[in-house]
Amino acid sequence: MIVFSFCFIGLAHGQKLRQKKVSNYFSTEEFKVDKETGLREGSYTKIHDYSGIVIVTGQYEHGKKIGVWRYYALDDELLASFDYDRLNLVYMIDIMDPKSEFPVEKNGSYVLDSVDSPAFFLGMDEDIAASIVGNKKLPKSFLNGKDYILAVASFIVQTDGCVGDLKIVRGDDSQINTDFLNMLDNLPDLWIPATQKGRAVATQHFYFLVMNNVKGEDPGVTIVQKPYVKILSIVK
Repeated sequence: MIVFSFCFIGLAHGQKLRQKKVSNYFSTEEFKVDKETGLREGSYTKIHDYSGIVIVTGQYEHGKKIGVWRYYALDDELLASFDYDRLNLVYMIDIMDPKSEFPVEKNGSYVLDSVDSPAFFLGMDEDIAASIVGNKKLPKSFLNGKDYILAVASFIVQTDGCVGDLKIVRGDDSQINTDFLNMLDNLPDLWIPATQKGRAVATQHFYFLVMNNVKGEDPGVTIVQKPYVKILSIVK
């Protein structure tokens, strides 16, 4: 369920903004929109509902992100900051094991190799999980006593940060496969490409979606990050 609340604010130069709040299962976005154009303007924050931690801060101008945006972990540690004016990664936390290897494109194939820095997503994985938890009905197979449903998607983060070759490589339920693929396909291109020997390289990534049928458990999501694999485990 998504909840909207509004109040109107007048600013200089005759611009009238309204404060907007959008809440889902895991986080709440707070920002302003221009009353006439409907475009986002001014400060933006995203707050993790369970912890109260601010996980994203930034600024909008005429609907576009401007200046430096900051992305935080749930322990309030800065994960990354990105300058949208210069399209430049200002900072990224060093969480990579030096021994980690990633599927790097070499002559049309993807071969495990070390990189200088891995590809990094500037969005929030909770948004994918929230969309599934909040808006999708459980498939009939859950009603037949199945404990979980698995969907596995693969994609390429290209050298320009865009996502390509998005596909389902394994799926237990056709509707979940379609929903998962559509949500990944609709994510904005907020990837910073991996680098190797000082240049951007294309890398392959996998997202696992595990929807658990656990009676008596509250809805929630657990995210496990591996070098090039992300696991979204959801209790519906």
